[in-house]
Amino acid sequence: MARSGEQAVELVRGGPEIDLVLMDIDLGAGMDGTEAARLILGLRDLPLVFLSSHTEPLVVERTEGLTSYGYIVKNSGETVLLASIKMAFRLFQARAELRDREKHYRSLFENAGGPVWIEDFSAFKRRVAELREAGFPDFRAWLAARPEELFALADLVRVVDLNRAARASIGLAEGEPPPRSLGPFLGPEARSFFAEELSVFAEGGLSFESEILVERQGSEPSVYFLSMKAIPGYEADLSRVHVLVQDLSAVRRAESALKASERRNAALLSALPDLMFVFSRDGRVTDCRASDPRLLYVPAAEQIGRHVSEILPSDLAELTLRKIALVLERKAPEIYDYCLVLDRPRRFESRLVPMGEESCLAIVRERGEGAATAASGR
Repeated sequence: MARSGEQAVELVRGGPEIDLVLMDIDLGAGMDGTEAARLILGLRDLPLVFLSSHTEPLVVERTEGLTSYGYIVKNSGETVLLASIKMAFRLFQARAELRDREKHYRSLFENAGGPVWIEDFSAFKRRVAELREAGFPDFRAWLAARPEELFALADLVRVVDLNRAARASIGLAEGEPPPRSLGPFLGPEARSFFAEELSVFAEGGLSFESEILVERQGSEPSVYFLSMKAIPGYEADLSRVHVLVQDLSAVRRAESALKASERRNAALLSALPDLMFVFSRDGRVTDCRASDPRLLYVPAAEQIGRHVSEILPSDLAELTLRKIALVLERKAPEIYDYCLVLDRPRRFESRLVPMGEESCLAIVRERGEGAATAASGR
């Protein structure tokens, strides 16, 4: 037990085993209990409960500014004292868990993998209500008739918080306070989405998504995905809206390159005179292309998904299955000839190559006017 405020502070400073402090207000000469409590709480985060005979409102209010763990009037009895101490421990534990959750969510927020903003649309919602009262119930129509108002409305959207990536995206230094509103950060490209965003929220919507194309002189356009959603509990006034911005530029460039590659490949395939088939390991046709349909035993559209035994003569089907198994086992190409009677007997050369673990590609070319009448392989 400490007999002065100064002694109480030193006991806590040197006593990590102390889990609770019961603090009186009147401590004799030197500092009083409120000052000692302030110093102790500056040293350690622990439950501190005032135990005093003072009941004056001014005295109690002074303690409330320091701690919220409780104020016990002396002579309240052992039952009240013990219950208050238990409550102080439960409150301390709850506050510790809340701090841990806040740290966890803050970490998720800061490391979200892209710019994240928390925005306050409540002033905008009030503006929409004012417009309705003034005889403009249709915000979308009102804004369409007054496009110059768009960027003025941006000043009504307040920035509450933003993570590191969002700060970097607008050139904000670490520790620098966030901007007051969105206004300074909306470029000309905002006209393509901001009016729709505001209209959705004005009409009672709680979320909004859009792709944004940002064109910069001397560089390729950038594409961003904007996702906005009211945080649960703030749906009525939209005072907290979660905003996520993802850079899709690399994805869109890859998609564009893939489409260009597909067009080139399709053009090359169309120009080749050969027949092409893709066979699965079990001998089903998964793709078929023919520059001259007359060279097919069964039309291409009827081959997809069917087994070779259903679309080829039995001897040629057996040969094809053997070659498929051999190619997939050896992981090496096989070249073989076969004959097929179509409008007349025709001779073909097939080059079969593996396509991964479960399929093969066959490139088939007619060898000329040979008149063989049966399938054969080499």
